[in-house]
Amino acid sequence: MALRLADLSVVGAQITTTDDGETLRRFTWSKGQLVIADRGYANPVGIEHLVSQEADVLVRVNRGALPLYDERGERIDLLAWVQTLPGRRAHARLAVVRAGDDANDDIQGAAHRDAFARGQGGGCTPTRPTGSR
Repeated sequence: MALRLADLSVVGAQITTTDDGETLRRFTWSKGQLVIADRGYANPVGIEHLVSQEADVLVRVNRGALPLYDERGERIDLLAWVQTLPGRRAHARLAVVRAGDDANDDIQGAAHRDAFARGQGGGCTPTRPTGSR
């Protein structure tokens, strides 16, 4: 679905099967149009589709799916680069959940709610410890 942020009106929508997946390629974009998308849409094919139509794009970066390169073609270590910015620090948070704990879903939900409350989105994924219980 594509929304116009100014008035939250729907400007495009498609109903697809579960096999199709979400992609920025489903829509036609205009020159100079700003497309804002979450990290699920941050991949080279989707970004190229926007750029080829001369649209502008703002996405939350998915470092695994959207590698970034400098003007020399060298891959950018995004976390290292962010740490060089004046007054900026890269943060990470680890949530550990005991394996086999019936409360895993409750703990994961709490981690996501905590992240949203801090304005960091739902990027927390609880992990299981590798050692003994």
